[in-house]
Amino acid sequence: MGVIGIGGLGHLAIQFSHALGCHTTALSHSASKQKEAKELGADQFLPLNDLEQAKGTFDFILSTVNQPLEWPKIMQLLRPRGILCLVGRPLEPMMITPGNLIDGAKVLCGSSIGSRAAIKEMLEFSARNHIAARVEVFPMNQVNEAIAKVRSGDVRYRMVLQAG
Repeated sequence: MGVIGIGGLGHLAIQFSHALGCHTTALSHSASKQKEAKELGADQFLPLNDLEQAKGTFDFILSTVNQPLEWPKIMQLLRPRGILCLVGRPLEPMMITPGNLIDGAKVLCGSSIGSRAAIKEMLEFSARNHIAARVEVFPMNQVNEAIAKVRSGDVRYRMVLQAG
């Protein structure tokens, strides 16, 4: 399994994938996140600017990012009948042609928030497997600094404002 993006969603996806027993590869533009990805449970790290070595190696790729990527190259990472699932919403159209899907009978899908039953099951699984979000807490009187950190993309991995 590949996880694209080691941010708010991606850091959780890596933990879930690891807990489910998947061989997990973290894919990111930020080489600085390699060490953290491995601490979260990734078996490997793959820079998004060097995908040639991994063509045809993934059964499933979960994309948690909203930035534009070279989607045809991402599709080439999948094995036949492999799945690319989006939980992040790219801000630009994805340039995937029918040939990107037909060649190898690949699947492109999306997923959003699950049902209450699915969320309950996920929380129970998280508790059993010690999966937790990494959170930075800022006091409310530092809200401007917190917002600046979010805008600059420097949050690891979720931001919480604390009252009082």
